[in-house]
Amino acid sequence: MTTITRTDLAERVALASEALGKTTLTNSEAKSLVNEVLAILSAELVATGEVKISGFGSFKVRRRPGHPGRNPRRPEEVHEIPPHQFLTFKASDELKRSVRHEKGRPEERPRNDIRSPPL
Repeated sequence: MTTITRTDLAERVALASEALGKTTLTNSEAKSLVNEVLAILSAELVATGEVKISGFGSFKVRRRPGHPGRNPRRPEEVHEIPPHQFLTFKASDELKRSVRHEKGRPEERPRNDIRSPPL
């Protein structure tokens, strides 16, 4: 797994702006831009519970109700697990296609044409 920090992302945004040749961003400007975009996404998730980014995917806040739980080491002890929220992500079809293309789907990879002998 690769971790991309905000600084890494800001550097890539600055390089991309330079490559486009329209507006050159300094690293600090790019970092401010990345922080602002992430703040907007976070605020929208808190406000509405869902954010869709076209061509990338959707983030959704899900809620899990409280329920009784047990410690497997001491099954006789029952405690209440409080209700909580968690974040889910669903990749868009476009993102899924691009990942499959890069990795090579099993049906698209070359196969050996060796078949099992007839019985």
